[in-house]
Amino acid sequence: MEVIVGKTVEQSLLEVMEEEELENLREQQRRFHEARKREQLATQRLEEQERRLTDERERRITQQREVTLKKIQQKLSYKNVLVGQAKGKRNC
Repeated sequence: MEVIVGKTVEQSLLEVMEEEELENLREQQRRFHEARKREQLATQRLEEQERRLTDERERRITQQREVTLKKIQQKLSYKNVLVGQAKGKRNC
């Protein structure tokens, strides 16, 4: 009878230890998934920030190109006016 009781107690202890181990594994997995989710959110925030910075940089480059193009067009118009005036004076 003592042997049976001893084996039953031993089996019960093994089952309790197994359940505790499973619970520990579940807890580790839960913490891992939480950490992974935080990392994914941080990555998404960084990617969004990078996209916004890239968009802003491209917008400023486009703006600068437009300003430069306007200045070039103004200079060409001014030169055309001067050339037209010079031609007019030669014909007089």
